Amino acid sequence: MRITQLQGAYAVARLPADAPLPAGMLDGAGFRTVSRTSDELSVVAPEQDVLRTGPTELLKVELGWTIFKIEGPLNFAETGIVAGLAGTLASIQVPLFVVSTYDTDYILLKTDHAPRAAAAWEASGHSLAMCAGQATGE
Repeated sequence: MRITQLQGAYAVARLPADAPLPAGMLDGAGFRTVSRTSDELSVVAPEQDVLRTGPTELLKVELGWTIFKIEGPLNFAETGIVAGLAGTLASIQVPLFVVSTYDTDYILLKTDHAPRAAAAWEASGHSLAMCAGQATGE
């Protein structure tokens, strides 16, 4: 499996379920995703963009995430991809946050865990790369 680490620091933010998406949150380059449920509105975006949001709009923010992209596109019939990568991380006590899109999956880790995770994945036979020129909202 080929895994690419995206450049930049990312944040995971939680807003009230009925909150509007903060202005500009989806603008610019870099990875961004939004999920709305009856309980919350969650946003993953470059840290700089999340930090520009007024503190009264955000209920909770977790800073210091890095993102690993599982190179795809992946077929919906493929099984065990995330489970295998997550199992490797569980064996070295590294927590993760996963986001899926139509084409592929993204694994978010706290930045300080990234070197150990990358080494463990490589030791498991996965190919890792750094994404050159990935914009981070600056």
